[in-house]
Amino acid sequence: SSEGNGQILHRLLALMSPRQTRPSLQSFLFIALCSFTSFPQARAFQFGIGRNQRPDLSQKAARVVNQRTTPTVTMKTALPPTFSGPLCLGKKAVVFDIDGTLADSFQLAFSATNDVLQKNSYSVVTEEEYHYGSRFTTPIRMATHARLDREKDTEQFNAVGKKLGQEFDDLYIGLVDPAKGNAGFYPGIFELIQAIPGDVKVGALTNAAVAYAEAVLSANNVRDRFASVHGADDVAAAKPAPDGLLQCCSELGVAPEHAIYVGDSPSDGAAARAAGCMSLSVTWGANPAETLAANSDGMVSTVRQLRSLLCLDPSQQQAPQRCSAAGSQGLDTAGEARGRNSGQVAASGAEGVHTRGIRRLKAAGCRISIVTNQNAVAKGLL
Repeated sequence: SSEGNGQILHRLLALMSPRQTRPSLQSFLFIALCSFTSFPQARAFQFGIGRNQRPDLSQKAARVVNQRTTPTVTMKTALPPTFSGPLCLGKKAVVFDIDGTLADSFQLAFSATNDVLQKNSYSVVTEEEYHYGSRFTTPIRMATHARLDREKDTEQFNAVGKKLGQEFDDLYIGLVDPAKGNAGFYPGIFELIQAIPGDVKVGALTNAAVAYAEAVLSANNVRDRFASVHGADDVAAAKPAPDGLLQCCSELGVAPEHAIYVGDSPSDGAAARAAGCMSLSVTWGANPAETLAANSDGMVSTVRQLRSLLCLDPSQQQAPQRCSAAGSQGLDTAGEARGRNSGQVAASGAEGVHTRGIRRLKAAGCRISIVTNQNAVAKGLL
């Protein structure tokens, strides 16, 4: 039988040493083996016969084998570019949170919070308590700082929160003055915004009052660059609900999946996920990295890393970043804080190197190669 003859020829080829077998006989045996098996099987036999030297096929015999059995394969020779489009993944818009993301407003907000609490005979809060409360809207944050229990007395909680929140906004907004160190941008943020290409839409969404957002952007001389600006008091529902982001995307004229939201709190990431936007988290704001990872598609610890992740500084990205498929949840370019080099990116999680992991690596500017089979493609894993 053909199968039996193929096994015999394979056995003969495996037993013969290249020093004992003439090249012409080696070629004959290999061609005969191809007649009874597929070319890939024959090649596997050729390279896996258990000796250190491969049979020396003559050029003529190799041409005969290739003509008879080699399938036509079109190879992609060009390497893909590191970045495509003005923003990673071809995004068309970027929306920013304000406090802790663009503006270094901690001292201003912390002082104003305690001034309002003391004025109303409530105890002041610590920095840690303030940072925790900053993930909420202003009324909820102020009621929480007043040590009221939302579950036990919802009506009092809401009433006091509304009163204290209004007093805070009136004081807070009037104090915005970057020249005095109040709500000025973090170093490099102004330049980052200036570097965003003109055809990319820019917006802002904060859980503070919209008047505060307007004041901060105007005081830092970037208001004209923002086509959509909203706060918790002029959207249907504040973060972590998606309403504000959906409204921004609508006004910017882009679908949510074509937008990136950059923020510094868990509610920012949750709002982005709920809206269908990509979520990037910064760790220089009010919340530590471990509280951001669950809802973040990317995480950065410096403005320079954010520029790179947004693909706004190609001169810094001539060499692809080193990528690893193990390490942490989401993307982590925090570098020194995690004991890794600042250029290293790690992606993992339940989805491994499937679609979500690949999106994260691409967002970080990594060049990706995938070895897979048709089943993975057919099943939609990639």
